[in-house]
Amino acid sequence: AMTDTLARRTADARTAPAGPEARVSAAPLRITSLAGAQIAAEIELVRALESRGWPRPAVRVLAPSEHDAAARRTAVEAAGLAEAIAIELFPGTSRPGESSDAVLFCDVLWSQPSPAALIDRLAATLAPGGIVLFADRLAGGPL
Repeated sequence: AMTDTLARRTADARTAPAGPEARVSAAPLRITSLAGAQIAAEIELVRALESRGWPRPAVRVLAPSEHDAAARRTAVEAAGLAEAIAIELFPGTSRPGESSDAVLFCDVLWSQPSPAALIDRLAATLAPGGIVLFADRLAGGPL
């Protein structure tokens, strides 16, 4: 349900000026995701967007460790989405990366030592009109 809501919000934000017919010719969304506790979040988001008729997005997942990256690669490959979802190590990169249409924070900020700095760093990668998708825990419970 959460990823379905995020997909709907992403699609709504992308088509607001032109209407739903814009998705037919829309370029694939570019999404940067900070890898959170839910390994399948990006897989579910891709599937939810495709179920709404959107072209398969290009998702860049920034993993906190090689162990986490390996687990995510296994899940992505099992889902048949290796061409759509790329996994990178975040602590090892000196740059947040190319411009994104959306930045996804899914169940991750609660575990970060400096969430505000991290949000600022990734939000700086947003393309004009880009959106931040946020789903996280608050006081130990889901938000």
